[in-house]
Amino acid sequence: MNHSLDLWSNAEWDKFLTENPKFSGIAIQHIPRTASAIRGGIPGALQAYLESGVYHVVLKLLFADNTTWACRIRRRDLDEHPEYVKSTMESTVATMRYVKHRTALPVPTVHHYESDPSATPINAAYMLMDFVPGRKREQNNEGITVEELEKIYDQIADLTLKLAQLQFPLIGQLYHENNGNCKVGPFYNRDGSTDGPFSTSVEYYRYLVERHASKPADPSLTEMESKNKPFAMHLYRKAASSMDLGDAGPFSLSHRDHGVHNLLWDENLVLTGILDWESACMAPVLECCNWPPLAEIRWAYIGSDRPYHPPVLERILLKQKLFLEGVKKAEKRQKKEDVVKFGGKLMSEIVGSDQAIIAQILGVLDNDPTYRWYDGKRVFEYLYGTEADFEASRDSFLNSAP
Repeated sequence: MNHSLDLWSNAEWDKFLTENPKFSGIAIQHIPRTASAIRGGIPGALQAYLESGVYHVVLKLLFADNTTWACRIRRRDLDEHPEYVKSTMESTVATMRYVKHRTALPVPTVHHYESDPSATPINAAYMLMDFVPGRKREQNNEGITVEELEKIYDQIADLTLKLAQLQFPLIGQLYHENNGNCKVGPFYNRDGSTDGPFSTSVEYYRYLVERHASKPADPSLTEMESKNKPFAMHLYRKAASSMDLGDAGPFSLSHRDHGVHNLLWDENLVLTGILDWESACMAPVLECCNWPPLAEIRWAYIGSDRPYHPPVLERILLKQKLFLEGVKKAEKRQKKEDVVKFGGKLMSEIVGSDQAIIAQILGVLDNDPTYRWYDGKRVFEYLYGTEADFEASRDSFLNSAP
């Protein structure tokens, strides 16, 4: 190979580890050897390319025949049970391969993976897949026109609809069966325990609420925020029982993290890659037919003493408008025989509805820190109407509590 200028040195990796010690222990020198063996001995080397997040680092491989692969490596974390690491990798790969087989969406081809860190000299769970060209857009206040934003959200809407057309009878994560088909299995937790799969939407949303309720009290909350929590939990439980659109399925595939931070685009704003499938699952109608990440309103900020800056909220509302218009365009492009309805409705009839908004709130309770101090007012308005007295109802509830 004659790509010495592009090759990565150990010094560069060591510098990365100094700044990101959580990735220590990964033996990157074994990556080219492993990849070369899979490609029948074609030599390969790591290039000067790296992307990292909280749990993963992605390195680029260049082979002697100019083929490029990416190696996505999960950091070792002693707090993560081996079964959690194993199931997460296997579900991710199964989902990517299923979507690649069933759609024309730009999903990287996975060539090889290892879900057991102890079974590889790389000393971490990893996957080897095609390297996807392109770059992320609408990031870090990048100057982008409304017309460009419309083109982006048209394609996000299209991929959302295409994924939702892939349906199974249960809610959970996808796994490969021995015969090569996919089945829906449980959600794995970091401690190795499992939840699901679920057979109804209401069951799933009740599970999410109780999961949130089981979390330890947050010491950072103010006295008033802590006081509001029981009433908010009461509202969440009541709302979960009404998340019954398409209650018994079928259930659709949702990426669950398909915001602009996980999408790559070429210079003409054509989507080239959908990344980070780790959270993807078969989900209720209301989760599949909702705003994409980074285009949803975080209701804890509305009417609080920590409000959105007006330009930020305006931008979110613009994205929502463009996304909904994109869904309607995608629906119009469908052939009549290909139209899929969700709980008897088109996706465009569900996106932005009150029920979908509440489902989105319940869906992020456990992983969005802003909802730790949320008083639940938007959920209250959904349940009782905007004319009902939130403060009086809350005080009555709290005063009657034992």
